[in-house]
Amino acid sequence: MVASLAPLFVGVAVLLGLAALVVLLWGVARLTAWEPSWLPAGRHALGEAGFRVGSTWAELRDWLRPSRGRR
Repeated sequence: MVASLAPLFVGVAVLLGLAALVVLLWGVARLTAWEPSWLPAGRHALGEAGFRVGSTWAELRDWLRPSRGRR
């Protein structure tokens, strides 16, 4: 029984180690203010897309809303 659990513990330990390494690298990148050159453009594009989707959704909700007192 104990021998069958050993690979499971090793696998969990390896995954936790990899997760810790990723968090460490992310923390170093944040502390040194490193930013890829494409990131600001991507952030802007995603913000613009969110704005447009939100506006389209609001227009659709207005269009679907039942008219109140209008003929």
